[in-house]
Amino acid sequence: MAAGHVVEGPVKTSAGARTVSLDPATVAALKDWRRAQLAEFVRLGARPAGGYVFTGEGGLPLWPQWITGRFRDLCDAAGLPRIGPHGLRHTAASWLIGAGVSPKLVAQRMGHASSSITLGLYSHVLPGHDRAAADVFAAALSSQSQGQCDQDVTSQGT
Repeated sequence: MAAGHVVEGPVKTSAGARTVSLDPATVAALKDWRRAQLAEFVRLGARPAGGYVFTGEGGLPLWPQWITGRFRDLCDAAGLPRIGPHGLRHTAASWLIGAGVSPKLVAQRMGHASSSITLGLYSHVLPGHDRAAADVFAAALSSQSQGQCDQDVTSQGT
């Protein structure tokens, strides 16, 4: 938004121009939405403007403030924490990192130029992973001491 107008332009970095995978249920929901949207355009005799996924009357893009307000209303009605749509982006990244998805892959999905940006923003979800890392390392040491590792780490010149 600038001077009361929605401003569209190029992405901030080349990493922002990306394609991300979607699960089949999300693809099906978007296809259903598109069919309903096109049927509404036909009913209204409107022509969609610009190929937007979510539009107001006549196919024009929705105002960002309207989206935020409506989303917060829906959160309130569902008894969920009151966040804005951008909060969903943070939630998705946090869940992915918390589930062990590679920070590099999360960075690519988020359109960050590097995984250091992603880790800087979302590393707060990692503290519990320290305990898990300690447990994994202890298990590896235990396996090594019992001769269960595939190779002798002491012979690698370190």
